[in-house]
Amino acid sequence: MRTFLTLLGEPEAGADFREVARLAGGTGRRWAVSSGFTRRLIVFDGGVEVQVQDGRVLSTRIRFDGSGTGFAHRHVDTLFPGASRPLSRADVHQELGLPVATAGRADLHRYGAYDLVVEYARTADRETPGEITTVLRGTSVSHGIHRWRSGEFTLFLDVLGLEGAHPLVQYVRELAGVRVQTRGGAVTEVTIGRHGHRAERLAAFVDGMPAEPTRKDLPFGVPAYTGERDDLRDFAQGWIHVHASDGEAITTITVSQEPPRDLAVRRWQARGER
Repeated sequence: MRTFLTLLGEPEAGADFREVARLAGGTGRRWAVSSGFTRRLIVFDGGVEVQVQDGRVLSTRIRFDGSGTGFAHRHVDTLFPGASRPLSRADVHQELGLPVATAGRADLHRYGAYDLVVEYARTADRETPGEITTVLRGTSVSHGIHRWRSGEFTLFLDVLGLEGAHPLVQYVRELAGVRVQTRGGAVTEVTIGRHGHRAERLAAFVDGMPAEPTRKDLPFGVPAYTGERDDLRDFAQGWIHVHASDGEAITTITVSQEPPRDLAVRRWQARGER
């Protein structure tokens, strides 16, 4: 439990984050909350969820999903060593201490700057943990958030403006076929589709993209600007510029803080003409 508590506030992709990812199953799927909100939900195979924003961890959730195969069941002896099986509410209190507040089937435990909430499910003869949430004190999170899209495009948007030494930036740099550009030590641009990894990286940009995507395959709605070979879209954190050398098949995708100057000028000219 200490691992999940001390992860709060730490950088995404840092050493503590990688340790939780290893424990949780290693493979995580990244979801956007909405097109205009910068919080992300990362769901690991073992039933662990992590919410991140601005390059740091806001909360974690461990789900007891009833399958008997997820993280919580595989690691129950390290989460609650010495407790009886199946776990009861009293067992959890024995391990974590008495809660500072209770509301129905939810208990709040507080450890300095960290809050831990245990929500219980009723079985035939006892209440057993259903999920455990850790969150930075004073931070509002919801695990019932709407999941909008997943794929690597949110990862590239999220590194914009971060310092080059941030663990998340280092992680992106190591991805095959990715070029990261900085100015004044901070990331200004990420480009994919070069260095011989065109199909591999482009297909991962958004879930459901084909191996050889065309401009029409991007599920982001109508672009802010459309040219003969280029599409430009405006997101809360930056711009997504899609370039197709032949006018159809995507050659490169650039995620940047500012739109390409020549396309930006054409975009405003087109608005004036309308």
